Amino acid sequence: MTPQDLKHLSDLIEVKIDNRIDKLETKLFKWKSDVIDAVDALASEMKDSQDFRLITTNQIVENRERTDRLEKKVFGSIMTA
Repeated sequence: MTPQDLKHLSDLIEVKIDNRIDKLETKLFKWKSDVIDAVDALASEMKDSQDFRLITTNQIVENRERTDRLEKKVFGSIMTA
């Protein structure tokens, strides 16, 4: 092989390697994007769950207070009668 053939072969190998690197970077970018999308969806579900617990807890407290007031009215009036 002549030095020119070696140079040409080296250039071809470099182009092939660059193409492979570009393909790998594209795949990694898509993979990272998929992971971030999955994490975003999970974070959104966790936030929704937290909001639901907060709303439910407030409703339970309000219902308990209402029940206590009603019991005092009902049982208070029965005891005084």
